[in-house]
Amino acid sequence: MTTGLLFVLHGRKERIAPDNLTTIARLQKLTELPSTYGFLEGGHATLESGAERLAAQGVTHILALPLLLFPATHALEDLPTRLKDCLPSTCTYEVAKTLAKTKAIYHGLVEKIKQAPAGQVLVVAHGTPHYEKPLTMLKVICHQLAADCQRSILWSNYVGPENYLEVAKKITGPLVVVPFFLTEGHIVKAITQKITATHRDEVTFLPTFQESDTLYLALKEEMEDLGCIPSYSTSASEKSF
Repeated sequence: MTTGLLFVLHGRKERIAPDNLTTIARLQKLTELPSTYGFLEGGHATLESGAERLAAQGVTHILALPLLLFPATHALEDLPTRLKDCLPSTCTYEVAKTLAKTKAIYHGLVEKIKQAPAGQVLVVAHGTPHYEKPLTMLKVICHQLAADCQRSILWSNYVGPENYLEVAKKITGPLVVVPFFLTEGHIVKAITQKITATHRDEVTFLPTFQESDTLYLALKEEMEDLGCIPSYSTSASEKSF
């Protein structure tokens, strides 16, 4: 069996989004496995073209690493279905876990929040109306962040339950918004514009994890778990928060 690595990015429908490609290039240098990337959205450098390119190189087992935070439609439905449909019967695949529960992402959130100015912290994730697990995961993460950072932390979603504007309008005083996203895309811009327009007091918006060391370390963590690169962790407790 010849294994290859496929980094799967969300992408944009209208054009190739270069977001996080530099991070992927850094990670590709860590492994001797054949590797490439593909986008879930858009008509260029698609998920299918990346998978087919690996298969053409003689890869018979593809490890797909989604640059996604939560297990929802893209990770649970689109990604495995599209891989199954495009790959030859001689090629198998495995989809890695999403990144929200990695040690690196959690510690990245802690670092952001501890360095943020005073105010009510509001974490805004993408959300989904189709699956319950992402919201459950988000609540667990925020409860743990509140304990570790010794700050009041609320959670919310851009779509689905716990709408961010509904949560934000109940907050008075300074507000610290944590966009829980991997890119500074149109959704984060929309969140920024709408909260700025509706919140009467001072608002601080923290950066996403786009092209960050945190994202690099989270994906490296997944690559270690999958056996793509050696793991240097010293204890099981280091693998998650």
